[in-house]
Amino acid sequence: MCDQCDGYSERFRVDAGREHHNLIRQLLNLIHEGIFKLLPASVPLEEVLTRKSWSDELLVHVLACTKCGREFELRFDTHRDTTALWQPRISNGSWLIQ
Repeated sequence: MCDQCDGYSERFRVDAGREHHNLIRQLLNLIHEGIFKLLPASVPLEEVLTRKSWSDELLVHVLACTKCGREFELRFDTHRDTTALWQPRISNGSWLIQ
């Protein structure tokens, strides 16, 4: 149990568009505050806010708690999904089912 990241361990979906962008802004604030660090990704998280179109890409951003190292994932398929998914990951990279 980690008092820094336990509050973010709930799996949830957000609608693409404004809700997704609001979540990204919140995550960027948490990164700025030192709660999370962003692990390397193919597309910078900030670019998701500014880019106008996507060509069938799977966007996966992994953030790690700076206190315990627990990883969380934000996933969005720009071709198929109308929602983004946030959820914690287990150590071997498998999805945690709650």
